[in-house]
Amino acid sequence: MFKINNKRILLIKLAGIVTIAFIVLACSSLIRILELKKPLMHGQDILNLQNRLLSLGFSEIGDADGYYGPLTEVVIKQIQTFSGFEPDGKVNKTLFDFIFNDNSASFLQNISIVSAYDPKSLEKTENLFGSGFGESGQQGFIYYSTKDKKVKIFEYYSGDESMNGSIMCYFISDDYYFLINDTEIYGPGGGSSPSDHFHSVNLVTNNNIFEISNGVLDSGSISGGWDSESILNRINNVKNKF
Repeated sequence: MFKINNKRILLIKLAGIVTIAFIVLACSSLIRILELKKPLMHGQDILNLQNRLLSLGFSEIGDADGYYGPLTEVVIKQIQTFSGFEPDGKVNKTLFDFIFNDNSASFLQNISIVSAYDPKSLEKTENLFGSGFGESGQQGFIYYSTKDKKVKIFEYYSGDESMNGSIMCYFISDDYYFLINDTEIYGPGGGSSPSDHFHSVNLVTNNNIFEISNGVLDSGSISGGWDSESILNRINNVKNKF
């Protein structure tokens, strides 16, 4: 007959409770910044993050192994870019909580559809504005996958001595797409270096523009001197070219 040690049983139960609590906490919170380092960072928090990303459709990270490697960093940078975070590849608590927030799931799943595609690797149309469609100094191109044409990316840029800017339009559907705007402003008479720079991320749905900053959507316009209504009209005019 074995003698039952009540204290030992109690300690085992407490250890189990602490372990479960730690796992739950690791899934819902972050106590360190995750980033690409040498040697690679490793831990349960990274494994939880990778599993979450895979569940949202970011299959390009590969297998979830608990190591914060280059593939994980690339996906994080894409999420940051489309969500209005600084695209530095580092996962702080704000970004971690945003990724694990159930209210962000649909938004992140839409990002996963287009984030893995590099426009340079896709088929490219001729300049849409080459025959009087646009004004002098303006150009527009459509990129799409040669296989199924499901990936639709519209690039529009304009430049003169005072401004050089581009807008990349990533289509999820005809009434849901992202606008990534980068604009450099030059002083009177131009110059060799810009005097100001604007970067903004906008979500457009049902012809309504929302500015995205740190994962938060707010009604707004396109920054950098772009005319929001003109940009939307131009994008709507090229949809039938897809």
